[in-house]
Amino acid sequence: MPNPEKWNLNNWDDFAASRFQDVSIASFAKSGAVADVFMKQFHERVKINQLRNFFGEIKKVQNSKSIFDDDARLKDELAVLEMNLAYDYGRNVITKEFYQLMVQSLSKIITADDFSKFVTFIKSLIAYHKFHAKGLGEKNA
Repeated sequence: MPNPEKWNLNNWDDFAASRFQDVSIASFAKSGAVADVFMKQFHERVKINQLRNFFGEIKKVQNSKSIFDDDARLKDELAVLEMNLAYDYGRNVITKEFYQLMVQSLSKIITADDFSKFVTFIKSLIAYHKFHAKGLGEKNA
């Protein structure tokens, strides 16, 4: 397992693909994978409101449907998401680690199918945040 303190997703063998299409859901969603390990380490610093707000933003993009027809529109939406992350990071609303994880993840999105898998990745982060915030990770260790 890679050193989670660096949080370079390219160090995670199963997650190192250049785009989400080539990443298996198991590589980030199963126990011991990226989302679980990230939240185990950072659940106290990453607030659930940060996750929910960002999830709300990506669901708006997903529900707009225009990203499924126009790759240029998808790129524009990704740029806005990244800009909003930078703004929130600059205001200390999100942590450095969450910012880095999201920027690295957004760089793996090329198509609308990639974006759909990214949405699943965010869902897995929310799930493991709840799991570790309730202390369930220690009980099962």
